Amino acid sequence: RIRNLPLTGRSLESLPCSQPSKLFYNSSPMDGSKNDSTSPRVKLLLHCECGLPPYLSPHLLSQYFPPDNETVRNHLVLGIEVRDSCVVPVYDRRTGKKPKDRKRRRLEEINTIEKRNNGGNGEDGKVLKCTVDQGKSTKPSGYTFVGRPTFDHLCVPSGYETMSCPTFDLIDSCRSKEPVAVTSSEVALNTPNGYQKLSPKLWLDVARGLEVSDCICLFDQALSSGKRNKKSMERTICWLKEITGNQLDCSGVKFWAAVVGGDDKSLRDHCLSEVLKQKNVHGLALVGIHHIESRNLRKDIMLSTIARSPVSMPKALLVANDLSQMLDAVHCGIKVVGTSLPAVLARKSMALIVDLYGWRQSVGNESENDR
Repeated sequence: RIRNLPLTGRSLESLPCSQPSKLFYNSSPMDGSKNDSTSPRVKLLLHCECGLPPYLSPHLLSQYFPPDNETVRNHLVLGIEVRDSCVVPVYDRRTGKKPKDRKRRRLEEINTIEKRNNGGNGEDGKVLKCTVDQGKSTKPSGYTFVGRPTFDHLCVPSGYETMSCPTFDLIDSCRSKEPVAVTSSEVALNTPNGYQKLSPKLWLDVARGLEVSDCICLFDQALSSGKRNKKSMERTICWLKEITGNQLDCSGVKFWAAVVGGDDKSLRDHCLSEVLKQKNVHGLALVGIHHIESRNLRKDIMLSTIARSPVSMPKALLVANDLSQMLDAVHCGIKVVGTSLPAVLARKSMALIVDLYGWRQSVGNESENDR
């Protein structure tokens, strides 16, 4: 029984727990290893914003969740979104000289400002020139995605296991709740600087620069069913072929294939069949499961994915909105469960308290105890 535990900085291993061996396991779902005596352990893919969990500075993260802690090392994965962590401005080099009239007006403005500030000209009687580099525009002409080492560029301390993806969910990241129209060669991601396009070739460059061991391949996603949903699946498979075909350029990176299809189970099965035909696919990432309203359908899709894929291939659920979806995923056999629930609760000034006293599982039909 776990109840009324104080919020302290102690590690999870110091909390009272009976039979801890039944809670934590020995093999990793990230490398697909298998242990005969116990089941593979489950990992939490914690959604990060701009490279760090919300409300946690690098110092607090290392202090309260140290990377050398056994529980943290075995069960925590930091999820890095390319859409908010790797977007950078682009500046155009000015090749030609300014027109004479614009240059004259600019010098007059500088002369006026100097006279107002200094009461006249400079000490030597000459006007001080502008210190801005005239060969480079100070205003960005656009934005793009650049992958730089996670531990140097982002606020993620070294020692933590990380996984990168273009976005955890295209629909959730769009204000209109419907992904922007994409083409067969690129997808538009909603970044802090507006919508920016990401192609498979650019995604490979970003994945290589991030120096992260696990990456989820580029995917398309649709909320509505029908032709748009089928088209998103076809684009996802096409981009997967292009990325895995050039995987030699990213040695050491394990690519996870996205399985899309909305609430159409037959379309998801077809997507999975096409994914399994590709080489160099390390794991499977289920996309958009949390948008399905029916709990039974969500569980059927996860069970079908696990049954139709190799046991040695790890499976991940990118988004779980609540504790019920997280438990369903673990019960179905998903080994990496992604969520932003801690940040959502923190923004609402709420805390999650789990009281396992009287915990039981219903045997018959679904009831209140099985919700």
